[in-house]
Formats: sequence, structure tokens, C-alpha cells
Amino acid sequence: MAREVTSRMNRIIELLITSKCRNLKEIADVLGITLRQVRYDIDRINSNFVNDHILMIETDNKGLIIINDMEKLKKFHLAQEKEFKCSREQRIILLTNVIAFDIEALNLNEISKKVNVTRVTIKNDLNEVKSILSKYNLKLVYINRFYLIGDAEDIFEFRLNVLRSIEYSLYKDHFEKIENLITEYITKVFPNRRLREIIPIITNFVKANNILIKDSDLYWLIINILLVLWYIYMGIEIPNDKHRNVTVLPFDYSELFSGLEDFIGVAISNDNRIKIMKIISSVSNQDILETENFNRKVVQYIFNLIKRFPEKYRNIFISDGMLLSGLYAHLNCCLKKIDALVDIAEINVYPIELDESLNEIIETYCNEEIEIINLSNDKDKELLKLHFASSLYRHNCNMTKRVMLISGASKFAKKRLKMVLESLFEVSIKDVISKYEIPFYEDWQDIDIILFTESIPKYFNKNIPMARIKLILDNDDISILNKLEIYPKERSIDLHELYLELNFLKHDDQIAVIDVVSKFLEEHMVVIKNKLKSMADYTVKIVNNIDLDKSYIQLDDRIIVLFQKTDYNCVEVMVDRNVDSGVIKIKANSPVSLLFILFDCYKKFSEDGAFTLSDDKIISLLHR
Repeated sequence: MAREVTSRMNRIIELLITSKCRNLKEIADVLGITLRQVRYDIDRINSNFVNDHILMIETDNKGLIIINDMEKLKKFHLAQEKEFKCSREQRIILLTNVIAFDIEALNLNEISKKVNVTRVTIKNDLNEVKSILSKYNLKLVYINRFYLIGDAEDIFEFRLNVLRSIEYSLYKDHFEKIENLITEYITKVFPNRRLREIIPIITNFVKANNILIKDSDLYWLIINILLVLWYIYMGIEIPNDKHRNVTVLPFDYSELFSGLEDFIGVAISNDNRIKIMKIISSVSNQDILETENFNRKVVQYIFNLIKRFPEKYRNIFISDGMLLSGLYAHLNCCLKKIDALVDIAEINVYPIELDESLNEIIETYCNEEIEIINLSNDKDKELLKLHFASSLYRHNCNMTKRVMLISGASKFAKKRLKMVLESLFEVSIKDVISKYEIPFYEDWQDIDIILFTESIPKYFNKNIPMARIKLILDNDDISILNKLEIYPKERSIDLHELYLELNFLKHDDQIAVIDVVSKFLEEHMVVIKNKLKSMADYTVKIVNNIDLDKSYIQLDDRIIVLFQKTDYNCVEVMVDRNVDSGVIKIKANSPVSLLFILFDCYKKFSEDGAFTLSDDKIISLLHR
């Protein structure tokens, strides 16, 4: 006796007939089921051929599939398609889709034939559909053909919920027969495109604009935009009451609209663009709060972790802007559950070689702070360690080069070249000598590179990298220095540019972060002068006059602050005894590094009781 053939069994038969799948695992992977389920369904398929005394589908112990009579299997599959019947629920979904998107095609006779039921059955189904329509204040009337009657807003909402019922069309590769029927009715009046092709257009926009969004909200956004595009394509006016009062958020929409116009093959008017922008803004408003909360979580996580390291490591890590930016990006991925993409070459260059103590600190911290950011995944944890290992690698490789300058030029020319090299490049000129002083120089072990301004003596060989440069540097000299791994320093940035760089803080907070340090120093310059001298993390120069150039920023009549982008982080304070004023020079690799410096500076100056904010309140100030 023949057994019932389920849709999954039909799908297996279809795969065996139309594809190259000849392996149990291949079929299981395509259908997303287990090997046991595949074997079970094959046994049930074979039970339909017991009278033929043939095992239609055989499998060996390696999972390979053998079909003994392909022609008979094809005929069986064809017969099954003709006998196909869908459930009442599936028929209701089909009818609502036809009414929503192709009501002119609502023909009860044709639909009954397609789903292998009687016209009476479809008519009964239609009565239930009418009760569904009544919930939207809509009516289905027949005058020579069917019409959907109701308010435009209600019809829009009905169509939106119909789209919700076919979510599978956005992610399934293979449809069942009823799903193909539903899709057929939609796509013949919609652009001849698969609905799922809109997903990359929208997700690329979401990622490019740093919008945090859950899958449920993303699907809501996708079907809303799909429906609006359908209205545009059909030339129907889009009702806009629902999002009329929504404020359009300042995202970059250019690539989005270019992709959407390509998707439907129709230009989108400015009015309709605004409607789409309001739909996007309505679901993105809440994400602004999530972004601010996210930034606070990440910075707090990084700061508390680095605080646990021994001081020698802490000073390296807190001064490495590349590390802080990398940690921020990695924890961003972990918090949003995004797979971090790391180039294999990068891992090879920076192998994970951390001290056991550092490994233990990171492991313990990740386990303790799992409620803040979940790093229980070993891959995420190892990548976190990689960032710290990379920082140590860079620290060991990118120390300021100790340079010996050998030149026979005038004293003024040598002094000028020394100043240019130290100002523009990551070098420390240890000494400047003439070639006649070479035999008497003894501290070659402290030199990394030797630079000549004239011909290098043939007899000279100290097993130290060396090169010849000109007294006035040109592009060729810069290229020579680069080959010796001597790289230019980054240029200074002004205060306005700094505000723009601190892009994850509100405008008022950006100003407050800087003011909180500068105002305190202004009020306590004389009192803290001696205290600053004893701080190992700060360089304090006592000068009689302060020589300013354009890179310094005058905040008021007594205090000047310079923010300078460099590959290392430090604070220099220069105090003028005569007029009780000073210059604070804050060097930082990145905005994130700058925040750490300001935070650290704030903490040190609070030791005398002048400041009373707690750690949490300070972090809140920076990231609320």
C-alpha cells in the first residue's frame, strides 16, 4: 500500500531528479535536516515501490545514493505533483496575497484547479478571508470582478501584514509548490526580481550608517520598503499619515536610493524618497540611545581591562591608539554578534605570544565581565589577545630610531638638519659628529641607524644600517629614510578638527571633556607645579618665556592647550613662572586615546580633593 508523500519527501525526490546530489550529507545540507531524517524519508519513498519488487533508492555505508530506475521515479514525482493539495491555512495565505497584490487575477475556478480542491472549498476559504479583511475595515465586493474597498491607510496596513506572511521568500533557496504559487502572483505585477535581492541594498545601508537594528526590526524595515516600492512601481499614491511627524535622521541615503531604483527599474521621486527616509528614521530613532549606551559599555570594558595589567604593560597599551581603536572595533563586533573578519596574513605577522600573566588576566576578566560583553566564544577571546600581542609587537618594532648623524657641514646646517629630522620623523639624534671623529666614538651599541650627508667612507663598517641623505631633504631622501624604517610624524590637528574626530560624543560633551582639564589647570597652575614635576607620566618644563607657534590653541588669557596627533601618548606642561600661565601639550594617536589621557589627567589632579567625581561618573561624562 502506497504511503503519504510529504512535501519534504517530494523535495528529496526533486533534488535527486534535478540536481547532482548523490550523497546523504549533500541532501541534508540543502534541506537543513539531519542524516537520520534523510534516511527515514528515503525509506518511506521506497515503501511506495514495494509492489515493483525493487528498492528504488539505495544507499551504501558511505552515504552514496544509487537510483535504480530514474524514469519510474520521474513519473512518480509527476503524479505526486498532480495530486498535490495544500492545507487550509496555506490556501488562506495564497488568497490574501492574490487579493493584496493581484486582485484582478482572483478567479476561484483557476485557483481551485491550481491547489487541487473544489471551487466550493475555495469559496468557503474566501469567507474566512473576508472576516480577516473586516479587521482592517476592508470589504471584498464583486461587480463583474473582485474589488477591495476601504481606506488607503488600511489597505496599506493589510498589504504590509500579507508580506509578513511570506518571510520565507527572503531567505529560502527552494520553495514548496504553494510557496511558488504565492510568489508567482506577487512577482508578475512586481518587478521581475526575487524579493530577497533587496536585502543587500538595505543591510549595506544599515552597516554604512552604523544603525543598530534587531532582525525583527530589520524585517519590518524590509517589508515596508518593499511595499513602498510596489506602490511606486504600480503608480499608486503612497499613504503617508503613519510617518508624517517622523523627523528624518541625517544618514547617507545616496547609495540606498541608487540601489532601490536599480531594483525596481523606476526613478523614485523626491516626495517618495522622503517617505522612505521617514520609514527608516522611525525604526532608527531608538538606535541612537543604543549607540550611546554601546559606546559607554565598550570604553568602560577596555578601561577596566587595561587597568588590571601590570604598570609596564598598562603604559604601553594606554598609549597605543591603534590598539584602542582595534579593541573598540572588535568589541563592537562581539556586542552586535557580528563575525570579526581578520586577514590571515595579519595573524601570521602578529603571532599571539603573551606572557602567561597577561593571558590569565584576560581570561579571568572576560569570564567575570560576561554580563557587559559576552566573550565566551574562544575565537573572540583569542582575537582580543591578538590585539594586545600586536600592540606589544609594534611597541618592540616601532621604537623611536636612535640616529647618529655624521656630517662635515657648518654648525648651523647640521643644527638645522637635526631639528628637521627630529621634528618631522620618529627619530632621536643621539649625536652629531664629523667623519674625523668616527675612530674616537665608542657608544655604537646605542645607535640604530647612521646617516651621512656626504660620501660614506669605504672602510666604514659597523654592522649598523646606514645611508646618505642631503642637507636639505627632498622626496628621494624621504624614500631613503622610509627604507630604513624611519617614518614621518603625523601633523598636528586643531581644536575644531579634534571636536569632529570625537564623533561618538555629543557636541556639548566634546567641549566638556577638554574644559574639565583646562579649567582646573588654569585655576591651580602654581599649586600643582611641583606636583607635576614628580609625576612620572608627565614631562614638565619650567621656562621663562613660552614660544608659541600656530599649532597652539589659546583657550583663554592664561592657559593654552595643544592637541597633537602622534604615534605615542603623553602630556607635557610648560609653566611660565613670571606670569603664572602655561601650556598643556597633549599628544595622542586617536580620539579614543585622547579620552584615556584626559581621564587619567583628571584622576591624578583629583588626588588633592579638588575633584570628587567617581570613576563611573567620569565615564558617564565622557560617554553619556
